[in-house]
Amino acid sequence: LTGVGVTYVILSIGIAGLLWRRKGAILPNTTLHPNLSAIQIFLIGLIGILIAAVFERAIYMPPYVWDSLAIWGLKGKLIAATGNLALLAQTAHPFYPLNIPLQLTFLYWLGENYLQIIFPVYLLSLALVVSANLQRIVGTTLALACSLFLVVTPIAQYQATIAYANLPFGFYYVASAI
Repeated sequence: LTGVGVTYVILSIGIAGLLWRRKGAILPNTTLHPNLSAIQIFLIGLIGILIAAVFERAIYMPPYVWDSLAIWGLKGKLIAATGNLALLAQTAHPFYPLNIPLQLTFLYWLGENYLQIIFPVYLLSLALVVSANLQRIVGTTLALACSLFLVVTPIAQYQATIAYANLPFGFYYVASAI
């Protein structure tokens, strides 16, 4: 599932649903969960599929972009290998925040197989924070739709599969702003 293709599918489903509703048809009043409607469960399912696809791409792709190799990954590997921060003064960009290198350090200690797993977690966390905060203002269905549009955005999916700091810092900015 790529971002552009999924965007077209989601938009076409939404437009078809609006047109179907305008013609006088109503959605069945069945609930699959006592507190959620069928539309809400459908939106949660789409978000889950998209997040699972991002996790799958991040797990099976090794770090390959410059920041993950030369900045974050190198710092994380140095901290994991030496156990201290002294050697970081000689790396590229020594004054960058240590949030991501420290997270990568723990992943290096666990094994080097899933280094990029933290970035889809940031996308999932961002979708949850946006949905939870919007739910208080606009209701559950619209909050889930907004989270779906966030997750389906191609740049968000791309940032969740590479090891750049844009998505983590974006998550912290959005979470602190709302």
